[in-house]
This record gives sequence, C-alpha cells and structure tokens, in this order.
Amino acid sequence: MKFKKIIKITKSILREKSKKEKKGKGRPKEYPDYLIISLFLYQILKGYSYREVLEETKDIIQKLPSLSVYHYRVKTLPKSLLQKIIHKTAIIIIKKIKKKVSYLIADGTGFSFDDIYPN
Repeated sequence: MKFKKIIKITKSILREKSKKEKKGKGRPKEYPDYLIISLFLYQILKGYSYREVLEETKDIIQKLPSLSVYHYRVKTLPKSLLQKIIHKTAIIIIKKIKKKVSYLIADGTGFSFDDIYPN
C-alpha cells in the first residue's frame, strides 16, 4: 500500500474525531494526528525504523517532524485511537472484499522451535 493511500484513509477516519475534539491546554500540535499515525502505519507496514520512515517519506510530505518529535508523538498516541483506526480499517477492507473473514491469531511467545511439550 502506498503512503498517500494510508494518509487518505487515516484522514477520513480521524475527520469525525477532529470535529468533536475540544481544544486543550498548552501549545497546539504542529503536526496533525493523521500525519503521525499515517507515518506509524507505514513504518509498521514496511518494517522501517523511525529514522527510515522519515527518510522514505520526505519527498512526499514537505514538512515532517524531527525524529525526536515523531518518536514522542508515537509513544503518546492513545491506544483507543489506534484501536478505532484498526476497527474502521477492517470494516473498509471487509466491505471491499465482500467475503466473510475469519482469522486466527496465535501467540508463540516463549515457545522454542525444537522443544517438546506435553499434550
């Protein structure tokens, strides 16, 4: 998926949130949430580091945050916001493919490849 497509989807999902959002105390954010989240999603999709994603997208977005600002903003993103984006994106994908989707998530943390486990 291209970065511009990720920005478009993220912007549309966050549009309804920004209308309801009240202005908080302190300095206004220099970079909008949709940009930070889009960069983060692209970073995960491509397996990039924080530095690599900023380098990769500098030709697409003229004004990017510094590495430290980007890292801080990602670390302070509310989990509920990320869950909302994942949920809305899943709905978009399901509508597009028009099939029943079933999934299985297996967590193999702590299991070694060659270990024998009792049944």
